[in-house]
Amino acid sequence: MKVVKPSLIISILFLLSPIANCENVDKTKLVEYLQKEGLPPVEYVISKFQNHDIVLLGEIHRVKHQVEFVSDLIPHLYKNGVYNLAIEFANSSQQSLIQDVIHSKILLNDKLFAVFRNSTSYWCYKQYVDLVRKCWEFNNNLPDDARKFRVIGLDLDIDYEKKYYGTPAEQDSLKDAAYLRDEHMFKILKKEVLDKNEKVLVYTGNMHAITKLIPPKVTDGKVSKTEKRVRLGNYLYQEYQDKLFSIYFYAPFISLTDLKQNNFGLIAPFDGQLEEVFNSNNNIKVGFDISGSSPFSNLKCDSAVYEIMKSDWSFGDLADGYIFMYPIQDWQPIDVEDIYITETNFLEVLKKLPNRDKYERKVQILNSQVKEVNKIINWIKSSCALNH
Repeated sequence: MKVVKPSLIISILFLLSPIANCENVDKTKLVEYLQKEGLPPVEYVISKFQNHDIVLLGEIHRVKHQVEFVSDLIPHLYKNGVYNLAIEFANSSQQSLIQDVIHSKILLNDKLFAVFRNSTSYWCYKQYVDLVRKCWEFNNNLPDDARKFRVIGLDLDIDYEKKYYGTPAEQDSLKDAAYLRDEHMFKILKKEVLDKNEKVLVYTGNMHAITKLIPPKVTDGKVSKTEKRVRLGNYLYQEYQDKLFSIYFYAPFISLTDLKQNNFGLIAPFDGQLEEVFNSNNNIKVGFDISGSSPFSNLKCDSAVYEIMKSDWSFGDLADGYIFMYPIQDWQPIDVEDIYITETNFLEVLKKLPNRDKYERKVQILNSQVKEVNKIINWIKSSCALNH
């Protein structure tokens, strides 16, 4: 059976979306709000821990500045009594390796790289690896008797060897394995942090971080009209609503029009009007509320995928807060480095890559990963430049 990697699908499939049907926004009012109520992004995230135990931060994957921002938060989190960073990008089964790394006096590169090579998706890129590496660096500058900062892997092990290349029975048994990931993440988060009444920054992809809206189940590219896929943010919102604050990084919306045609397309948020607001604010990096009394709360766009989660949805349904750092056209992809793939772990890496049969040498994997992350970022830029 031929299998195509999902991230490759979105990087090569580009069908032009129609202009989104979004209401015009009062840019002057929104800029005034940013200038009055907005905070520098680091200060904004830290401020939310004053009244919340859980801050849930959602990214669009493989954008360099977003991952670097989270790594840079570690000393600020620690200073403010937040000692836990829980991430989608490492599996819970690798927690003992993570603990070995962050408590070691010397950097255990073999164990560090193994954590990310053994993740459910391939996350062995420099900036994601740095989430643990920078934790190690920070801990090594603390007094010996000081409490150490923790990184917690959340994701579920999925046997892609069997899922993509196993017997028909094995492939069938694992076809819905991805739908178990969010519940698993929630259980790990409860066990490792929440049941201990500790504070935590939870860092995942946007769809895992969704709280008030519940996405539909998508199977083989087809959107279910009846079945829902409860995500990590939904679980957290149901049980810890008063203790939870969710934040999204600035990112494109998934096109509802394309999704209904079993395609994957992106549109600039609110016809590009959101980026015009940021531009009018001199593209200053800023964190700000988008729910409650915020004037951003009632912005609407019925051509985004969220419309099928809640008819007449508004921006405030998406998250509690938002962080803008760079215009989409200035985004850069994460870095691919050759140190993560060696002759000895080559076969191990192959098991994590769909379409692995096309790779015969280490260099082919590296070249493919470099091309892929660049295609994804360029595709996002093209989509948002054309679709507003």
